[in-house]
Amino acid sequence: IVQEVGAGFLPIRFTTNQFTPEMLFLPLMFLNIYMFLNLNKKRYLHGYVISFIILSFTSSATFLLLVGFGIYLLLSLLEKKKIDRAEIEVMLFSLFFFIWSQYLFFKDILFEQGISFIWKNIPAEIISQYFPLLSLTQSAILVSVIPFLAGIFVVYRSLFHLKNEKMFLLISLVISTTLLTWLRFIEFKLSLAFTGVTLAILFASFYQDTLQFLQKTKIHHLHKLFPRFVLVLLAITMLSPAITTALRQEMPTVEEITAFQWIKENIPQEATILALLEEGHLITFVSNRTNFMDDQFTLIPDVEKRFAALTSLFTTQFQTEAISLFDEYNIRYIILTPSAKEKYNLTNLQYRSRECFERIYEDESTKIYDVRCTLEKTREG
Repeated sequence: IVQEVGAGFLPIRFTTNQFTPEMLFLPLMFLNIYMFLNLNKKRYLHGYVISFIILSFTSSATFLLLVGFGIYLLLSLLEKKKIDRAEIEVMLFSLFFFIWSQYLFFKDILFEQGISFIWKNIPAEIISQYFPLLSLTQSAILVSVIPFLAGIFVVYRSLFHLKNEKMFLLISLVISTTLLTWLRFIEFKLSLAFTGVTLAILFASFYQDTLQFLQKTKIHHLHKLFPRFVLVLLAITMLSPAITTALRQEMPTVEEITAFQWIKENIPQEATILALLEEGHLITFVSNRTNFMDDQFTLIPDVEKRFAALTSLFTTQFQTEAISLFDEYNIRYIILTPSAKEKYNLTNLQYRSRECFERIYEDESTKIYDVRCTLEKTREG
């Protein structure tokens, strides 16, 4: 129960409510780790292979698992621990399959973008949002102070005293995540979320060890009070940051979701739609239409140019500039939500005119426009 509470109320897990592939990454990753820790049973071997294949096609951050395996092998060799043949075979399979899957999907992008591919092709203007510089104190708050401190203690005991195999793997994954985050290979929110859940698991080990220790001491009567004390301590250190973080997240309103569903039912299937960068996935998953841009930057050619165009289409005052960009990218519809208005400090698009931008949907907060003009002529209604 303590482990579930620790993982469920991590403040970092409340920082986003967007529809992204990373929503699947954490549960799939920990399912995969669980399968690996039980490879001696055949059904878990099959489960590992299936979950790893899905994981590889879900997120490139699967790389942190492979780096974790490498650190796990290194620690095992240093501690002269015998490594099972099945573990080595599974690690080799995972390495080669991941390389093949990434090459299959991203070979053209790798040749085109070069070294910037490693940093997911994120536009320079917003890269600091994905790789901010956080202090140790801020990181500890986001993964919760108690699991963080307990995790450090468990890491120390596991490495230098207990030599626990399962703890070795979890510790290796924490080290790999820390290393890849420092090198800016994975985003800080994802890395902290992964580290936080891992520390919650390590905290459960610390909790059990402490209970056993209390039972063996002269103050064993405190054994029954300890669980209550831990729950109160977790509530004090986790609930407030979690609630504060959750209240700050940008969550689509019911009215906005209704507007995106309206797009699915009323706008042609082949249409490209301009929306806020953070709302691109809503266009894809809710509206089932093509978005102009979302935060899967790796798949976007000329990402700097496209991001500049996105910003201009929400901020420019000049209709000619806007229509030129609509023509260039074949954008025919615009959705303007309260989030977009707040981000760009708008009440409406400054270049909008009735002749060129027909309002086809409106409620109290969200508007959808049909782009009726090109630089050559006005499209007939």
